[in-house]
Amino acid sequence: MASYPYLKQQVKRLHRLRSIGRWLMVLVVWLVLGGYAYWTLQSEIALWRQHVTFAAIRYALAYHPRAALCLFFCIAVTIAVAIWQAQRLILGLPRRERDRLEKQVKTIQTQGKQHFLWKWVIRN
Repeated sequence: MASYPYLKQQVKRLHRLRSIGRWLMVLVVWLVLGGYAYWTLQSEIALWRQHVTFAAIRYALAYHPRAALCLFFCIAVTIAVAIWQAQRLILGLPRRERDRLEKQVKTIQTQGKQHFLWKWVIRN
């Protein structure tokens, strides 16, 4: 780390970009798969607004397995990214991940402005 004085700051930027990328992936999953599930369950959701019960939700998801799978996948991805983010915030970066990020920053520095992440990670 001593050979690059700004390496720690650049690793933080790269980690922040990875976090943003993960949350953007969650957003895309919700827009695509969540949109499909909403479209499929539109009539059931209209009924839920009048009188929602666990039985109504269970039967709607049972009779629309693809929509249920999409919803469960959206929820699972969101929870996984939230746990990943919380773990990094509370415990900090694990040593292996920090080493991998440092290696990636050095690769970006080596490739220079030709690397697509140069202006977001290095920016002197």
